[in-house]
Amino acid sequence: MDKQLLKSYLKGALTFIPGLHAIAPKQGTGGGTDSADYCYGVWLKHLSLLSTHEAFKMPSHVAELGPGSSLGVGLTALLSGCSSYKALDLVAHITTASNLEVFDLLLEKLKRSDARPSKGWPDFDDLLNTELFPDQILTPQVLEAALQADRVARLRAELLAMENAPSDTHSIQYVAPWNDAAAINTGSVDLIYSQSVLEYFPDLDACYADQWRWLQPGGFISHQIDLSSHGITQHWDGMRSLNALQWKVVYGKRPFGLNRKTCSDHLAAIKRAGFEIALVLKRNESAVAMQNSDWQQRNPDDAQTSGLFVQARKPLA
Repeated sequence: MDKQLLKSYLKGALTFIPGLHAIAPKQGTGGGTDSADYCYGVWLKHLSLLSTHEAFKMPSHVAELGPGSSLGVGLTALLSGCSSYKALDLVAHITTASNLEVFDLLLEKLKRSDARPSKGWPDFDDLLNTELFPDQILTPQVLEAALQADRVARLRAELLAMENAPSDTHSIQYVAPWNDAAAINTGSVDLIYSQSVLEYFPDLDACYADQWRWLQPGGFISHQIDLSSHGITQHWDGMRSLNALQWKVVYGKRPFGLNRKTCSDHLAAIKRAGFEIALVLKRNESAVAMQNSDWQQRNPDDAQTSGLFVQARKPLA
């Protein structure tokens, strides 16, 4: 028996017991966003890969799904010159202290045009200069304007005010819990991104339809999606060998959990929403646990795809 799976059964079962739900072991939610290095690297990755598209221009109004334990990726976007940032999360995780700490560290990184952190997936180093910085996008002129002292002071003041006096007029808006597509005005943003988040959305069609609604024509979505078991099982694809009852126990009564959707599920939902897919990168690993007959009918390529990085554009007309 998979020892890791036994632990997952226990964690899930505890959530069904009245009074123990609150103290049951929690699933991770932040994914590293309390680290300035992580947030800096995530933004540089999404921005650099977006720059490979002919229709790309520096986004002005950006939105993030599932920011996690800080708004660090969105703060990097703002400090890079974006005008506004909206963050949507299912559960509120952030604190003013963590945001301010990450903000100050990110500010120093952009002032120095720091190299991207340690290499991850997907690899985008060929889009960076010899100092591993995207200076073809974040030029000295762009950064000089973005990092003006009065602008930085205004953004920092908004972070301080968020906890006690959130405002629709601020450049930074945080909505949690988010359960309403009206959280972002129709056609009000030109980039929506996420990092290891969309594997949790139960209804992909609704998820991508909302993004279509929020984007202005010509805008992009950019998502990295982790299709692995997230440590629920020993093998990366072990969750796919579980039947419906087993999965119900693992999932428990948590407010959210892995949706077990595949790469082809995401790509099909993106197309159904009306997007034009611009980039698809897949992380492949040997299939281990594709034993359940429910999964054997799917696209064989899905059996080896443990990660997906996808960018797509809303057509101009």
